[in-house]
Amino acid sequence: MTLGILQKLGVAAEVFNLLFQMLQQVKKSGLHANFRREHDKKVCLLELTSLLALPADQLPGEALERLFRATLDLLVAYKDQVAGTAHFIGCFFFSFSSFLFFKLINSNS
Repeated sequence: MTLGILQKLGVAAEVFNLLFQMLQQVKKSGLHANFRREHDKKVCLLELTSLLALPADQLPGEALERLFRATLDLLVAYKDQVAGTAHFIGCFFFSFSSFLFFKLINSNS
């Protein structure tokens, strides 16, 4: 429905270009400039995958190819972020449990 309105207004291609541009922007550090949080990535992935369900003739120009590329890139970024978070949480719990263990040993001495 929203895509139809954007097409009637003649701005669908501009909106897609802006979206793809925002997805590709990277900071000097190599991290994404936009959609940095896990939640942001999930919402954007929902949007992109819902667009993949549309008939190709409803998407402007080269949007389908760019849509596939953006979805894959964002999925990889999301996977890496979740893996990094899981690693961080695992390290935190290991450190915390080690701290508690040593605290327990020292309190019994």
